[in-house]
Amino acid sequence: MTPGSATLSDSYDNFGYPYVYADRVTGVDNISISRTVTAEIAYFKSHYKAKVLSNQAITLAGWPGRLLTFSGVDDSVKVIIKEVIVGKGKVGYFIELFGETANAVADRTLFSKMYLTWRATS
Repeated sequence: MTPGSATLSDSYDNFGYPYVYADRVTGVDNISISRTVTAEIAYFKSHYKAKVLSNQAITLAGWPGRLLTFSGVDDSVKVIIKEVIVGKGKVGYFIELFGETANAVADRTLFSKMYLTWRATS
């Protein structure tokens, strides 16, 4: 694993797909899941030519949030992007997986195991 910094998320190194990123953010005001999701959708559409495949409500370890799934393109590779966004108070967490479209079923299973075992550190 490569630890994050002030400008980069933690990443789980595999030196190829799937890529997984985990990020914790804190704000001055309370986190708005709906505004964050709107911003994330716009980001993935503009940076990865992504289309939203699903946008589901989720609760992880008592934290409310959303589970987003996109299809897109990452450096000319067709990918499925899965993202969990959860937040409480002034703290939010993002967990993302970028996987090749051909491996979508296996990556979905892997990502489910990862995010379902997630626990907040604050």
